[in-house]
Amino acid sequence: MDRPMKAVRELSRKVAEISDATAESAEVLETARRRALQDVGGSRRSRGNGFRSWQVRLAFAVATAAAAAIVLWSGWLAQPSALEYTVDGSRGAIGAWIAAPSEPVSVRFSDGTKIELAAEARARVTRADEDGASVLLERGSLRANVVHQSDATRWSLHVGPFEIVVTGTELAVVWDPTLETLLVTMVEGRVVVTGPLLEGGRSLSAGERLKIDVRMQQITISAGPSAESSPPAVSSDVGSIKPAPSAPSAAPQELRAPAEEPSRKPESTPHPEATNAAAPGWRELAASGKPKEALEAAEREGFGGVLASASPADLLTLADAARYAGDFPKAKASLLAARQRGAKGRSAFLLGKLCADHLGSPGEAVAWLSTYLAEEPGGSLAEQALGRLIELKQRSGDTAGARASAETYLARYPNGAFAPLAKAALGN
Repeated sequence: MDRPMKAVRELSRKVAEISDATAESAEVLETARRRALQDVGGSRRSRGNGFRSWQVRLAFAVATAAAAAIVLWSGWLAQPSALEYTVDGSRGAIGAWIAAPSEPVSVRFSDGTKIELAAEARARVTRADEDGASVLLERGSLRANVVHQSDATRWSLHVGPFEIVVTGTELAVVWDPTLETLLVTMVEGRVVVTGPLLEGGRSLSAGERLKIDVRMQQITISAGPSAESSPPAVSSDVGSIKPAPSAPSAAPQELRAPAEEPSRKPESTPHPEATNAAAPGWRELAASGKPKEALEAAEREGFGGVLASASPADLLTLADAARYAGDFPKAKASLLAARQRGAKGRSAFLLGKLCADHLGSPGEAVAWLSTYLAEEPGGSLAEQALGRLIELKQRSGDTAGARASAETYLARYPNGAFAPLAKAALGN
């Protein structure tokens, strides 16, 4: 066999082996390519014009193709692979609903990033690629420890109308969509939070805590745990976020030590009726972040009577207390009573969430979420309502309805947190 053709065949064999990333290095293949070219040139000089030109052309063509294969394969090997993740050890799927009914749920990514959802939290992974991932927190609390691999790392948390852009960071986030309250606690690293009341975005660093109450139009930034302290515990008590006190005297009652009066003699035990008369009512208990006690107080007062006489705002508060206490039928009854007194918008969204997540009524949930969108088409919860409609219609087999909601969603929020779910519903 002619020497140049033997070299060409050897190089062809090397190129065939390129499908095995560990078979040979790019340097070995490049050496074979140069040897083939040298052999072709040497044989051409020795044979002169008698050398078959088609062999020369073939040799050069194969050598050039091999060089291109080396470049392409080496580049392919250098590209990082898309992130994968597991939910409590089971492989996760983009857009799938992640629920933590009564116990925390652990979400682990292939880059080492860890996210822990508290009990009763709801979330989705809406994007996972070679640069990072996007996570939508629908409600509840999570703690994230994000690994920063390179300058191209792009992680984000979508929380209601807010977006938290994350690099290498450890933080805790709590979001209540019904109260529209956000709490971000930084442990280490840095994030940028954008959304309502945060014109131009707000940067947070280790040791800072951000509280936002969208309904009350209040923002509080205070010192949180330092980077050396233990990470904040993940809690499902999202109803405890309150506006910061305006003065130290406004501190919660249970945090104030009673004033000592040494000169006074101990008083006798008060009469039980006097104790009951001084007991806080359900409104005060709900305002102090004690939903279970608030619901019990409302029941002692007469739950039906409260529904018949309370104001719309009080009924919404009662609904929140019942929801946090886990009494979802009473939460629904409170919301229905509030709507009869003129409470629109958010009450419909909350009814949709209750029916979808706790009362097993997806059809009713679709109706209430659609009502919310009709009452507040540009509301702060509109994106979530549309996203949930896509999911609920898909689950119920309403393919046409899911596609219609997906088209509406993408028209309004082309880069939103539910965009991957919407595109999947459209077959994109």
